Amino acid sequence: MRAKYYAQVIGLLGIVVGVGPGSDFINSQTFTINELTVCSEGCRYQTITEAIAAAQDGDLIAIGAGTYRENLKISKNLTVTGESRERVIIQPAEPKKPIVEIESDQTIEVVLQGATVAGSHRIGQDVAGADGIVVRGKARLHLSDMRVNRNEGWGLYIEDGAQLSVERTQIFGNKFDGIYLEDMAKATATQNEVRGNGGCGINAFYTQSEDAVQGSENRMFENGADLCGNLSPELRIPLVEQTNRMQIVVPRDYQSLQEAVDALAPGGTIILEEGIHRGGVTIYKPLRLAGRDKDKATISGSGSCSVLSFGSAISLISGADATIEDVSVLNSVSTVMAGGTARFSLKRVTLGLYFVGIDLAASAQGTIEDAQLGEKRCEGFSNLPFYGIRALGSAQLSLTRSVVKGSIFTGIAIVRRARAVITDSEISKHMQGILIGGKAQVHLSRNRIMQNGYGVSAVIPECDHPQPEEPFAAMITGEDNYIPGPREPEGNFADDVCPDSLAFLKKP
Repeated sequence: MRAKYYAQVIGLLGIVVGVGPGSDFINSQTFTINELTVCSEGCRYQTITEAIAAAQDGDLIAIGAGTYRENLKISKNLTVTGESRERVIIQPAEPKKPIVEIESDQTIEVVLQGATVAGSHRIGQDVAGADGIVVRGKARLHLSDMRVNRNEGWGLYIEDGAQLSVERTQIFGNKFDGIYLEDMAKATATQNEVRGNGGCGINAFYTQSEDAVQGSENRMFENGADLCGNLSPELRIPLVEQTNRMQIVVPRDYQSLQEAVDALAPGGTIILEEGIHRGGVTIYKPLRLAGRDKDKATISGSGSCSVLSFGSAISLISGADATIEDVSVLNSVSTVMAGGTARFSLKRVTLGLYFVGIDLAASAQGTIEDAQLGEKRCEGFSNLPFYGIRALGSAQLSLTRSVVKGSIFTGIAIVRRARAVITDSEISKHMQGILIGGKAQVHLSRNRIMQNGYGVSAVIPECDHPQPEEPFAAMITGEDNYIPGPREPEGNFADDVCPDSLAFLKKP
């Protein structure tokens, strides 16, 4: 059944033809919109895939109640509207493929509303493609009144130069992030419920866009961390209202660490009593977070050794200026993650069970003193390329009197335009001790860099990096570092430094 609809390009139809993030409002015009109906009986189309194939650019597809087992691909301007998210369920027909994939090299506008996208699944440990909705290229997706849940990858994965507008949508129970953005992707998120995702509720840590995500009034809780990366705290509704209290004790005053952060007056102190405190906390204001007694308070991600949290035990976003002291932090893929303009100081902390122990990006600044990044990690994750510390973008790192030990891949990676000063520390038992690339600026003094593959290496073909991400133009200075070679006690088995021109870093 095809019916013709004529409408002014306002509201929903305006979205279809170009009113969205980054779009200029166009003049009101009259268009012919064809409606294609999909239902189990009595409709011309029994599958959404058939309707998408038959639809002309700009058409509307109306879906009746039912469960549709399909993997959808959309590469044209379309509106796809279901009866309701409770009555229209879209599940995958094939594993390792997104349930909905929207991609175009040209700008297209796609509207999805009134349906549930759920149940993408992987094969074994391979999570590639097991996502709810993926948006690529120059596509723009407008999502409203939807449910995206129980996917074994990401809920929504937005990459390249794609754009997302999402409102009044439930995003929960996904294995990784609820909404993930990378490259130059952008999003607007308003009045959504984002909860119980294994990773971050919204993750813009790896985007190259300024102000990658805008929006407000999102209810967020029980995620690996609510917000990660260069994000504004205005995106989420606090769990409790901010008070004038300058000191809060957990769990005496508040049961959860996130409630304590939300309630604390800026510049105040949170004291952690002895025991394990659930992490996945987003910090967005100046504060001090300290264990009452050294080594007796643990901040744990939402995971365990059998189910690792794919979020961050502690996520610091723009506005954060945190001092964290005398605690252990465990059980997250990124134990501490800092993005945007976040600043932090770690003193006398122990970090473990990490894919990345400490991750800095954008313009984040981190100072680490007397810390232990240890060998503790979960069985079953031993083949992942773990990093101890990674600094990206224009991040700044200062590491003093600390131990970074036993990650699978790289102890400390300083790349792109990041800067680091590393002194009086031990970096040992990694495939690569310290890795330096791009236009990074690094100073190394009085460190013990031993029992690695390479002690200190540059990201260049000569040092087993055949295809560097960017040309090597780093500035490296330093002196008096203990970096033994393969034939020396505690030697780095591949080489002490690479290239040989870095030999000036070693003790005379």
